[in-house]
Amino acid sequence: MKKVFHYALLPLLVLVLALGIFKVMQLTKPEKGRREAKPIVAQIPVEKVAPAAHVPTIQSFGTVRAFYETRIAALVAGEVDEVAANFQAGESVREGDVLMQINPADYAANVAQQESNVAAAKRVLAEEEARGKQAVVDWKSSGRSLDSASPYTLRVPQQEAARKALASAEAALEKAKLDLERTKVVAPFDAIVQERSASPGGVVTVGMQVGTLIAREKVEVRLPLTPEQVARLKLPLAFQPGSLQPIPITLKSPAYPGVSWQALVTRTEASVDPRNQVIHVIAEVQKPFDGDGAPLPVGTFVTAVMDGRPVEGVYLIPSASLLDDQYVWTVDAESKLRRQDVVRVFSAGGQSMVRVEKDDAKELTVAIRPLASFREGQLVSVAGDADSAASGESGEAEPKQPEADAK
Repeated sequence: MKKVFHYALLPLLVLVLALGIFKVMQLTKPEKGRREAKPIVAQIPVEKVAPAAHVPTIQSFGTVRAFYETRIAALVAGEVDEVAANFQAGESVREGDVLMQINPADYAANVAQQESNVAAAKRVLAEEEARGKQAVVDWKSSGRSLDSASPYTLRVPQQEAARKALASAEAALEKAKLDLERTKVVAPFDAIVQERSASPGGVVTVGMQVGTLIAREKVEVRLPLTPEQVARLKLPLAFQPGSLQPIPITLKSPAYPGVSWQALVTRTEASVDPRNQVIHVIAEVQKPFDGDGAPLPVGTFVTAVMDGRPVEGVYLIPSASLLDDQYVWTVDAESKLRRQDVVRVFSAGGQSMVRVEKDDAKELTVAIRPLASFREGQLVSVAGDADSAASGESGEAEPKQPEADAK
């Protein structure tokens, strides 16, 4: 019985001994050193800029319109005998080309009639002049003084009436010849046919429109400019002598990717749009339908880019880095953020020109994409630095409060 009791206590003693050994090991285990958490430093993209002279890029937009757009009309009435093959929409015509022929028979007959009237008027005048000479001879033969003769006796009024009748007949002849010439409708300048409304066999009346022509010589674009843009340009002003120097510009259209046209701003309108206070300038494109490049059709929407007058001593920064139009975040030599107040001078194309007042530094390191969590004195890592590459931290995440800076 005693032996059985000993066997029953043995497992319990082993368990108690194991727990004692484990407790001793726990108490005698060396304490691990505490590791402090590494501060998280935001990695930000920056751009180094220095004050210099920069040329502002002025941008505008407009729609191409014809310099000359003439609505061709018939100046005489009659039946259309013939229409030129190139008098069709989209075709090109040259100055003096006959576009349409109106039946000339009635007008040729009128010319012949007027020529007959002129001949008759000349005969009457010759007769009156001869009668006048004979009247002078007869009056002198009577022994009377020529001064006592009345003008009517000497055929003076009759001769004057004959001369006026001849002049009237000659004018009627010129009008008849002009009407005959106008039976040929000709192109007044080199042009492209916009539309045609006359057809052979049709009858036209005086003043009836038969087609529309657009000049090939040049087209123009009316461009709006804001007061800020006008301040950066020297505009050609026709109403101010000595200020007609054209401004070269480049036109592009989303309808023709990769194609551009060179133009000149040649005129400035003398009025300001009261609705938005913009000033309009006129740009001209020479020979828009000629050459090997793409043509510039009338009605095309275009964007215009031109260079303004250089601005001295300004920083050129991405517009995204300018906050509230008042300040930027910069990184100093200790990799800490500093707020820098600036004055915006001009903005265009995603870039802004700013001026720093009382600036001692020749170069600024500007944060390109500032975050809302930025604060003065915050420690950051500039993208591309060796320290940033070693840490492997990404700048895309929102930066936390760095513990090192807090200390």
